[in-house]
Amino acid sequence: MGRRVVIVGGGISGLATAWYLLSSSLADTDIVLFESESHVGGTARTESHQGYLLETGPNGFLDNRTAALDLCHQLGLENDLVRAAPAAKHRYIFLGDKLRRIPAGPWEFLKSDLLSFRGKLRVLAERFVSPSTCDTDESIYSFGCRRIGKEATEILLDAFVTGILAGDTKLISLPASFPRMREMEREFGGLFRAMSALAKQRRQSRSKGKTSTGVGSPAGTLTTVRGGMGKLMQRLAERLGTRVHLASPVTSLDRGADGTWHVTAGGQPAISADAVVLSCPASAQAKLLAPIESTLSAELASIAYAPAAVVVVGYSAGDVGKIADGFGYLSPHRLGRPVLGVIFSSSIFPEQAPAGAVAFRAILGGWGRPDVLNWDDAELVEAVRADLRTTLAIDAAPQLTWVCRWPTAIPQYHLGHLARVSRIDEACSRLPGLYLTGNALRGVALYECVADADRTARRVIDHWRSS
Repeated sequence: MGRRVVIVGGGISGLATAWYLLSSSLADTDIVLFESESHVGGTARTESHQGYLLETGPNGFLDNRTAALDLCHQLGLENDLVRAAPAAKHRYIFLGDKLRRIPAGPWEFLKSDLLSFRGKLRVLAERFVSPSTCDTDESIYSFGCRRIGKEATEILLDAFVTGILAGDTKLISLPASFPRMREMEREFGGLFRAMSALAKQRRQSRSKGKTSTGVGSPAGTLTTVRGGMGKLMQRLAERLGTRVHLASPVTSLDRGADGTWHVTAGGQPAISADAVVLSCPASAQAKLLAPIESTLSAELASIAYAPAAVVVVGYSAGDVGKIADGFGYLSPHRLGRPVLGVIFSSSIFPEQAPAGAVAFRAILGGWGRPDVLNWDDAELVEAVRADLRTTLAIDAAPQLTWVCRWPTAIPQYHLGHLARVSRIDEACSRLPGLYLTGNALRGVALYECVADADRTARRVIDHWRSS
Protein backbone atom coordinates (compact mmCIF):
# COMPACT_ATOMS: atom_id res chain seq x y z
CA MET A 1 0.00 0.00 0.00
CA GLY A 2 1.32 3.45 -0.96
CA ARG A 3 1.65 6.53 1.19
CA ARG A 4 -0.45 9.67 1.07
CA VAL A 5 0.59 13.27 1.64
CA VAL A 6 -1.96 16.06 2.01
CA ILE A 7 -0.91 19.61 1.16
CA VAL A 8 -2.97 22.48 2.51
CA GLY A 9 -2.70 25.62 0.38
CA GLY A 10 -2.49 26.11 -3.38
CA GLY A 11 -0.13 29.07 -3.57
CA ILE A 12 3.34 28.75 -5.08
CA SER A 13 4.66 26.96 -1.96
CA GLY A 14 1.99 24.27 -1.95
CA LEU A 15 1.96 23.79 -5.72
CA ALA A 16 5.75 23.55 -5.93
CA THR A 17 5.92 21.10 -3.00
CA ALA A 18 3.35 18.89 -4.72
CA TRP A 19 5.29 19.11 -7.99
CA TYR A 20 8.59 18.12 -6.40
CA LEU A 21 6.93 15.18 -4.66
CA LEU A 22 5.32 14.12 -7.93
CA SER A 23 8.67 14.43 -9.74
CA SER A 24 10.53 12.34 -7.17
CA SER A 25 11.44 8.72 -7.63
CA LEU A 26 9.26 7.77 -4.67
CA ALA A 27 6.65 5.40 -6.14
CA ASP A 28 3.09 4.78 -4.97
CA THR A 29 2.65 8.22 -3.39
CA ASP A 30 -0.84 9.69 -3.36
CA ILE A 31 -0.68 13.49 -3.40
CA VAL A 32 -3.76 15.50 -2.42
CA LEU A 33 -3.73 19.31 -2.46
CA PHE A 34 -6.57 21.32 -0.94
CA GLU A 35 -7.05 24.99 -1.81
CA SER A 36 -9.76 27.05 -0.13
CA GLU A 37 -10.26 29.46 -3.07
CA SER A 38 -11.68 28.65 -6.49
CA HIS A 39 -8.28 29.27 -8.10
CA VAL A 40 -4.65 28.41 -7.47
CA GLY A 41 -1.80 30.85 -6.93
CA GLY A 42 -2.65 32.51 -3.65
CA THR A 43 -1.60 36.14 -4.02
CA ALA A 44 0.15 35.38 -7.32
CA ARG A 45 -2.40 35.55 -10.13
CA THR A 46 -2.70 37.35 -13.45
CA GLU A 47 -5.87 38.98 -14.71
CA SER A 48 -6.55 40.51 -18.12
CA HIS A 49 -8.67 43.61 -18.66
CA GLN A 50 -8.91 45.81 -21.75
CA GLY A 51 -5.69 44.35 -23.11
CA TYR A 52 -3.74 44.99 -19.88
CA LEU A 53 -2.07 42.16 -17.93
CA LEU A 54 -2.62 42.78 -14.24
CA GLU A 55 -0.54 41.03 -11.59
CA THR A 56 -2.28 40.59 -8.25
CA GLY A 57 0.97 39.72 -6.50
CA PRO A 58 4.62 39.31 -7.55
CA ASN A 59 5.56 41.07 -10.77
CA GLY A 60 8.22 38.44 -11.41
CA PHE A 61 11.26 36.88 -9.76
CA LEU A 62 14.97 37.59 -9.75
CA ASP A 63 17.09 35.17 -11.73
CA ASN A 64 20.07 35.39 -9.36
CA ARG A 65 18.88 32.20 -7.68
CA THR A 66 18.25 29.01 -9.62
CA ALA A 67 15.12 27.67 -7.87
CA ALA A 68 12.42 29.54 -9.78
CA LEU A 69 14.21 29.27 -13.13
CA ASP A 70 14.79 25.55 -12.69
CA LEU A 71 11.11 25.09 -11.91
CA CYS A 72 10.13 26.96 -15.08
CA HIS A 73 12.44 24.72 -17.11
CA GLN A 74 10.98 21.59 -15.53
CA LEU A 75 7.52 22.78 -16.52
CA GLY A 76 8.52 23.50 -20.12
CA LEU A 77 8.29 27.28 -19.74
CA GLU A 78 11.89 28.07 -20.67
CA ASN A 79 10.82 29.65 -23.99
CA ASP A 80 8.21 31.79 -22.21
CA LEU A 81 10.63 33.53 -19.85
CA VAL A 82 10.79 37.30 -20.32
CA ARG A 83 13.48 39.42 -18.69
CA ALA A 84 13.01 43.04 -17.78
CA ALA A 85 14.09 45.70 -20.25
CA PRO A 86 17.61 47.11 -19.67
CA ALA A 87 16.15 50.40 -18.42
CA ALA A 88 14.81 48.55 -15.36
CA LYS A 89 18.22 48.94 -13.72
CA HIS A 90 17.41 52.63 -13.19
CA ARG A 91 15.41 53.20 -10.00
CA TYR A 92 14.19 56.29 -8.20
CA ILE A 93 13.21 57.52 -4.76
CA PHE A 94 10.35 59.97 -4.31
CA LEU A 95 11.79 62.48 -1.87
CA GLY A 96 11.04 66.19 -1.43
CA ASP A 97 8.16 65.96 -3.93
CA LYS A 98 10.36 64.90 -6.83
CA LEU A 99 12.01 61.78 -8.22
CA ARG A 100 15.67 61.33 -7.41
CA ARG A 101 17.62 58.65 -9.19
CA ILE A 102 19.33 56.03 -7.06
CA PRO A 103 23.03 56.17 -7.99
CA ALA A 104 24.40 53.15 -9.81
CA GLY A 105 28.06 53.73 -9.00
CA PRO A 106 30.50 55.79 -6.91
CA TRP A 107 30.70 58.74 -9.34
CA GLU A 108 26.91 58.94 -9.67
CA PHE A 109 26.66 58.67 -5.90
CA LEU A 110 28.92 61.69 -5.39
CA LYS A 111 26.84 63.78 -7.82
CA SER A 112 23.48 62.58 -6.49
CA ASP A 113 21.19 64.88 -4.52
CA LEU A 114 19.71 62.03 -2.47
CA LEU A 115 22.01 62.66 0.49
CA SER A 116 23.69 65.66 2.01
CA PHE A 117 27.44 66.09 1.66
CA ARG A 118 27.87 64.92 5.23
CA GLY A 119 25.62 61.90 4.56
CA LYS A 120 27.74 60.96 1.55
CA LEU A 121 30.94 61.17 3.55
CA ARG A 122 29.45 58.89 6.20
CA VAL A 123 28.53 56.31 3.57
CA LEU A 124 32.03 56.45 2.07
CA ALA A 125 33.45 55.90 5.54
CA GLU A 126 31.70 52.51 5.71
CA ARG A 127 34.89 50.85 4.48
CA PHE A 128 36.57 51.81 7.76
CA VAL A 129 33.81 50.57 10.08
CA SER A 130 34.81 47.41 11.93
CA PRO A 131 32.52 44.40 11.45
CA SER A 132 30.31 43.38 14.32
CA THR A 133 31.34 40.29 16.24
CA CYS A 134 28.00 40.02 18.05
CA ASP A 135 25.74 37.06 17.24
CA THR A 136 22.55 38.61 18.61
CA ASP A 137 19.66 39.63 16.37
CA GLU A 138 19.85 43.10 14.86
CA SER A 139 17.29 45.29 13.13
CA ILE A 140 17.89 46.56 9.62
CA TYR A 141 17.83 50.10 11.00
CA SER A 142 20.52 49.36 13.58
CA PHE A 143 22.70 47.63 11.00
CA GLY A 144 22.33 50.49 8.55
CA CYS A 145 23.09 53.22 11.08
CA ARG A 146 26.12 51.29 12.24
CA ARG A 147 27.54 50.76 8.77
CA ILE A 148 26.40 53.62 6.50
CA GLY A 149 24.95 56.20 8.91
CA LYS A 150 21.50 57.38 9.92
CA GLU A 151 20.78 59.57 6.90
CA ALA A 152 21.51 56.90 4.29
CA THR A 153 19.62 54.33 6.36
CA GLU A 154 16.51 56.50 6.58
CA ILE A 155 16.51 57.24 2.87
CA LEU A 156 18.24 54.52 0.85
CA LEU A 157 17.89 51.48 3.08
CA ASP A 158 14.37 52.44 4.16
CA ALA A 159 13.23 52.71 0.54
CA PHE A 160 14.89 49.39 -0.30
CA VAL A 161 13.03 47.62 2.52
CA THR A 162 9.77 49.38 1.64
CA GLY A 163 9.96 48.01 -1.89
CA ILE A 164 10.47 44.43 -0.75
CA LEU A 165 8.68 44.06 2.58
CA ALA A 166 6.51 47.18 3.01
CA GLY A 167 7.78 47.18 6.58
CA ASP A 168 9.59 49.15 9.27
CA THR A 169 13.39 48.91 9.31
CA LYS A 170 13.41 49.39 13.09
CA LEU A 171 11.34 46.24 13.58
CA ILE A 172 12.60 43.88 10.88
CA SER A 173 15.41 41.45 11.62
CA LEU A 174 18.40 41.76 9.30
CA PRO A 175 19.64 38.13 9.58
CA ALA A 176 16.10 36.80 9.05
CA SER A 177 15.17 39.03 6.09
CA PHE A 178 18.52 39.79 4.43
CA PRO A 179 21.01 37.20 5.66
CA ARG A 180 23.36 37.95 2.77
CA MET A 181 24.03 41.44 4.13
CA ARG A 182 25.24 40.05 7.44
CA GLU A 183 27.28 37.41 5.58
CA MET A 184 28.91 40.12 3.46
CA GLU A 185 29.96 42.01 6.58
CA ARG A 186 31.40 38.91 8.20
CA GLU A 187 33.04 37.44 5.12
CA PHE A 188 34.54 40.62 3.66
CA GLY A 189 34.57 43.02 6.62
CA GLY A 190 32.01 45.45 5.20
CA LEU A 191 29.57 46.18 2.38
CA PHE A 192 31.93 48.18 0.16
CA ARG A 193 34.67 45.57 0.61
CA ALA A 194 32.14 42.90 -0.35
CA MET A 195 31.00 44.79 -3.44
CA SER A 196 34.59 45.28 -4.56
CA ALA A 197 35.34 41.58 -4.08
CA LEU A 198 32.19 40.51 -5.93
CA ALA A 199 32.91 42.93 -8.77
CA LYS A 200 36.37 41.39 -9.08
CA GLN A 201 34.78 37.93 -9.25
CA ARG A 202 32.50 39.10 -12.06
CA ARG A 203 35.43 40.54 -14.00
CA GLN A 204 37.31 37.27 -13.64
CA SER A 205 34.25 35.37 -14.84
CA ARG A 206 33.98 37.60 -17.91
CA SER A 207 37.69 37.20 -18.65
CA LYS A 208 37.14 33.44 -18.72
CA GLY A 209 34.27 33.83 -21.16
CA LYS A 210 31.55 33.40 -18.57
CA THR A 211 28.57 35.73 -18.35
CA SER A 212 27.82 37.59 -15.12
CA THR A 213 24.19 38.27 -15.91
CA GLY A 214 22.89 34.73 -16.12
CA VAL A 215 21.54 32.26 -13.61
CA GLY A 216 23.13 32.50 -10.22
CA SER A 217 25.06 35.69 -10.94
CA PRO A 218 25.52 38.26 -8.17
CA ALA A 219 23.27 40.77 -9.96
CA GLY A 220 19.90 39.28 -10.81
CA THR A 221 17.42 40.40 -13.46
CA LEU A 222 13.69 40.61 -12.88
CA THR A 223 12.08 37.82 -14.89
CA THR A 224 8.48 36.91 -15.60
CA VAL A 225 6.56 34.41 -17.69
CA ARG A 226 4.99 35.47 -20.96
CA GLY A 227 1.31 35.86 -20.14
CA GLY A 228 2.00 36.73 -16.52
CA MET A 229 3.02 34.98 -13.32
CA GLY A 230 -0.41 33.34 -13.18
CA LYS A 231 0.71 31.18 -16.09
CA LEU A 232 3.33 29.54 -13.88
CA MET A 233 0.65 28.73 -11.29
CA GLN A 234 -1.71 27.36 -13.92
CA ARG A 235 1.02 25.20 -15.47
CA LEU A 236 1.75 23.67 -12.07
CA ALA A 237 -1.96 22.99 -11.53
CA GLU A 238 -2.23 21.40 -14.98
CA ARG A 239 0.68 19.06 -14.28
CA LEU A 240 -0.80 18.08 -10.91
CA GLY A 241 -4.20 17.46 -12.49
CA THR A 242 -6.90 15.91 -10.32
CA ARG A 243 -4.62 15.99 -7.29
CA VAL A 244 -5.65 19.65 -6.87
CA HIS A 245 -8.99 20.26 -5.17
CA LEU A 246 -10.24 23.85 -5.44
CA ALA A 247 -12.87 25.52 -3.26
CA SER A 248 -11.99 22.95 -0.59
CA PRO A 249 -11.06 24.72 2.65
CA VAL A 250 -9.53 22.46 5.28
CA THR A 251 -11.69 22.77 8.38
CA SER A 252 -9.95 20.38 10.77
CA LEU A 253 -6.69 18.53 11.28
CA ASP A 254 -6.18 15.68 13.72
CA ARG A 255 -3.45 13.18 14.51
CA GLY A 256 -4.36 9.71 15.69
CA ALA A 257 -2.60 7.71 18.38
CA ASP A 258 -0.90 5.65 15.67
CA GLY A 259 0.58 8.77 14.04
CA THR A 260 -1.88 8.86 11.15
CA TRP A 261 -3.15 12.31 10.21
CA HIS A 262 -6.80 13.00 9.45
CA VAL A 263 -7.77 15.94 7.27
CA THR A 264 -11.29 17.25 6.73
CA ALA A 265 -11.82 19.55 3.75
CA GLY A 266 -14.58 20.85 1.51
CA GLY A 267 -17.37 19.45 3.64
CA GLN A 268 -16.31 15.92 2.75
CA PRO A 269 -15.49 13.05 5.15
CA ALA A 270 -12.01 13.15 6.65
CA ILE A 271 -9.21 11.42 4.75
CA SER A 272 -6.15 9.83 6.34
CA ALA A 273 -2.60 10.80 5.47
CA ASP A 274 0.91 9.69 6.37
CA ALA A 275 2.16 13.27 6.07
CA VAL A 276 0.65 16.74 6.04
CA VAL A 277 2.29 19.83 4.54
CA LEU A 278 0.84 23.17 5.61
CA SER A 279 1.70 25.82 3.03
CA CYS A 280 -1.17 28.20 3.81
CA PRO A 281 -0.63 31.56 5.61
CA ALA A 282 0.72 31.39 9.16
CA SER A 283 -2.62 32.42 10.66
CA ALA A 284 -4.36 29.53 8.90
CA GLN A 285 -1.64 27.12 10.02
CA ALA A 286 -2.07 28.35 13.59
CA LYS A 287 -5.83 27.78 13.50
CA LEU A 288 -5.51 24.21 12.22
CA LEU A 289 -2.83 23.31 14.76
CA ALA A 290 -4.45 24.91 17.80
CA PRO A 291 -6.26 21.70 18.92
CA ILE A 292 -3.10 19.64 18.41
CA GLU A 293 -0.22 21.77 19.73
CA SER A 294 -1.22 25.07 21.31
CA THR A 295 2.35 26.33 21.77
CA LEU A 296 3.17 25.76 18.10
CA SER A 297 -0.09 27.43 17.14
CA ALA A 298 0.75 30.48 19.25
CA GLU A 299 4.18 30.82 17.63
CA LEU A 300 2.65 30.82 14.16
CA ALA A 301 -0.12 33.23 15.15
CA SER A 302 2.48 35.73 16.38
CA ILE A 303 3.93 36.23 12.87
CA ALA A 304 2.77 39.66 11.72
CA TYR A 305 1.72 40.66 8.20
CA ALA A 306 1.78 44.01 6.42
CA PRO A 307 -1.38 44.89 4.47
CA ALA A 308 -1.18 46.23 0.92
CA ALA A 309 -3.37 47.36 -1.93
CA VAL A 310 -2.33 46.97 -5.56
CA VAL A 311 -3.58 49.67 -7.92
CA VAL A 312 -2.97 49.63 -11.67
CA VAL A 313 -3.68 52.68 -13.81
CA GLY A 314 -3.45 52.57 -17.59
CA TYR A 315 -3.17 55.57 -19.90
CA SER A 316 -3.08 56.28 -23.58
CA ALA A 317 0.57 56.84 -24.43
CA GLY A 318 -0.36 60.21 -25.95
CA ASP A 319 -1.68 61.40 -22.60
CA VAL A 320 1.48 60.49 -20.71
CA GLY A 321 4.32 61.92 -22.73
CA LYS A 322 7.87 60.95 -21.86
CA ILE A 323 8.12 59.03 -18.59
CA ALA A 324 11.20 58.47 -16.49
CA ASP A 325 13.52 55.82 -17.88
CA GLY A 326 13.54 53.01 -15.36
CA PHE A 327 11.91 50.48 -13.10
CA GLY A 328 9.88 52.86 -10.96
CA TYR A 329 10.14 54.70 -7.68
CA LEU A 330 9.77 54.14 -3.93
CA SER A 331 8.87 56.35 -0.99
CA PRO A 332 10.69 55.70 2.30
CA HIS A 333 8.44 54.10 4.91
CA ARG A 334 9.28 56.76 7.50
CA LEU A 335 7.49 59.43 5.43
CA GLY A 336 4.16 57.71 6.09
CA ARG A 337 2.87 58.27 2.55
CA PRO A 338 -0.07 56.13 1.43
CA VAL A 339 1.71 55.19 -1.83
CA LEU A 340 4.77 53.08 -1.06
CA GLY A 341 5.96 52.96 -4.64
CA VAL A 342 5.02 52.87 -8.32
CA ILE A 343 6.38 50.43 -10.90
CA PHE A 344 6.56 51.51 -14.55
CA SER A 345 5.01 48.17 -15.56
CA SER A 346 4.89 48.53 -19.34
CA SER A 347 8.40 50.00 -19.45
CA ILE A 348 9.74 46.87 -17.76
CA PHE A 349 7.49 44.35 -19.48
CA PRO A 350 5.78 45.89 -22.58
CA GLU A 351 3.29 42.99 -22.68
CA GLN A 352 1.57 44.40 -19.59
CA ALA A 353 -0.11 47.16 -21.62
CA PRO A 354 -1.76 47.07 -25.06
CA ALA A 355 -0.17 48.84 -28.02
CA GLY A 356 -0.31 52.60 -27.64
CA ALA A 357 -0.86 52.44 -23.87
CA VAL A 358 1.21 52.78 -20.70
CA ALA A 359 0.65 50.99 -17.38
CA PHE A 360 1.70 51.89 -13.84
CA ARG A 361 1.40 49.54 -10.87
CA ALA A 362 1.31 51.09 -7.40
CA ILE A 363 1.54 49.52 -3.96
CA LEU A 364 -0.22 51.30 -1.11
CA GLY A 365 -0.52 50.75 2.63
CA GLY A 366 2.18 48.68 4.24
CA TRP A 367 3.07 48.29 7.90
CA GLY A 368 2.91 52.00 8.66
CA ARG A 369 -0.38 52.77 6.90
CA PRO A 370 -2.85 49.92 7.51
CA ASP A 371 -5.69 52.47 7.36
CA VAL A 372 -5.22 52.79 3.60
CA LEU A 373 -6.89 49.43 3.01
CA ASN A 374 -10.13 50.88 4.39
CA TRP A 375 -10.24 53.50 1.65
CA ASP A 376 -12.70 52.90 -1.17
CA ASP A 377 -11.44 52.23 -4.70
CA ALA A 378 -11.86 55.82 -5.83
CA GLU A 379 -9.71 57.10 -2.94
CA LEU A 380 -6.96 54.57 -3.69
CA VAL A 381 -6.92 55.47 -7.38
CA GLU A 382 -6.88 59.20 -6.62
CA ALA A 383 -3.89 58.73 -4.29
CA VAL A 384 -1.98 57.09 -7.12
CA ARG A 385 -3.02 59.76 -9.62
CA ALA A 386 -1.87 62.46 -7.20
CA ASP A 387 1.54 60.78 -6.99
CA LEU A 388 1.82 60.56 -10.76
CA ARG A 389 0.82 64.21 -11.17
CA THR A 390 3.70 65.20 -8.89
CA THR A 391 6.35 62.77 -10.11
CA LEU A 392 5.62 62.47 -13.83
CA ALA A 393 3.27 65.41 -14.51
CA ILE A 394 0.49 63.06 -15.67
CA ASP A 395 -2.82 64.87 -15.30
CA ALA A 396 -4.96 63.00 -17.84
CA ALA A 397 -7.71 60.61 -16.79
CA PRO A 398 -6.64 56.96 -16.99
CA GLN A 399 -8.37 54.65 -19.46
CA LEU A 400 -8.12 51.78 -16.98
CA THR A 401 -8.14 51.56 -13.19
CA TRP A 402 -7.95 48.33 -11.20
CA VAL A 403 -7.71 47.67 -7.47
CA CYS A 404 -6.76 44.56 -5.51
CA ARG A 405 -6.55 44.40 -1.70
CA TRP A 406 -4.44 42.06 0.44
CA PRO A 407 -5.10 42.50 4.20
CA THR A 408 -2.24 40.06 4.91
CA ALA A 409 0.08 40.75 2.01
CA ILE A 410 3.66 40.32 3.24
CA PRO A 411 4.86 38.53 6.39
CA GLN A 412 7.12 40.64 8.57
CA TYR A 413 10.24 38.97 9.94
CA HIS A 414 10.45 41.05 13.07
CA LEU A 415 13.26 40.82 15.60
CA GLY A 416 13.33 37.34 17.07
CA HIS A 417 12.03 35.69 13.89
CA LEU A 418 14.88 33.21 13.51
CA ALA A 419 14.50 32.11 17.13
CA ARG A 420 10.75 31.73 16.54
CA VAL A 421 11.34 29.58 13.46
CA SER A 422 13.74 27.43 15.47
CA ARG A 423 11.06 26.88 18.11
CA ILE A 424 8.51 26.08 15.39
CA ASP A 425 10.86 23.52 13.84
CA GLU A 426 11.47 21.95 17.24
CA ALA A 427 7.74 21.67 17.90
CA CYS A 428 7.16 20.11 14.47
CA SER A 429 9.86 17.52 15.18
CA ARG A 430 7.65 16.24 17.99
CA LEU A 431 4.83 15.70 15.47
CA PRO A 432 6.22 13.25 12.89
CA GLY A 433 4.65 13.66 9.50
CA LEU A 434 3.96 17.41 9.89
CA TYR A 435 5.81 19.87 7.65
CA LEU A 436 5.44 23.65 7.37
CA THR A 437 6.41 25.82 4.43
CA GLY A 438 5.30 29.10 2.88
CA ASN A 439 6.52 32.68 2.86
CA ALA A 440 5.94 33.25 6.58
CA LEU A 441 9.00 31.27 7.64
CA ARG A 442 12.15 31.24 5.50
CA GLY A 443 11.83 33.87 2.80
CA VAL A 444 9.09 36.04 1.31
CA ALA A 445 10.32 36.18 -2.30
CA LEU A 446 8.83 33.77 -4.83
CA TYR A 447 12.16 32.09 -5.56
CA GLU A 448 12.69 31.59 -1.82
CA CYS A 449 9.27 29.95 -1.54
CA VAL A 450 10.14 27.62 -4.42
CA ALA A 451 13.46 26.72 -2.81
CA ASP A 452 11.79 25.99 0.53
CA ALA A 453 9.14 23.89 -1.22
CA ASP A 454 11.94 21.79 -2.72
CA ARG A 455 13.54 21.36 0.72
CA THR A 456 10.17 20.44 2.23
CA ALA A 457 9.51 17.78 -0.40
CA ARG A 458 12.99 16.34 0.18
CA ARG A 459 12.35 16.19 3.92
CA VAL A 460 9.13 14.23 3.35
CA ILE A 461 10.90 11.83 1.00
CA ASP A 462 13.93 11.38 3.25
CA HIS A 463 11.70 10.66 6.24
CA TRP A 464 9.73 8.03 4.35
CA ARG A 465 12.85 6.37 2.97
CA SER A 466 14.40 6.11 6.41
CA SER A 467 11.26 4.82 8.13
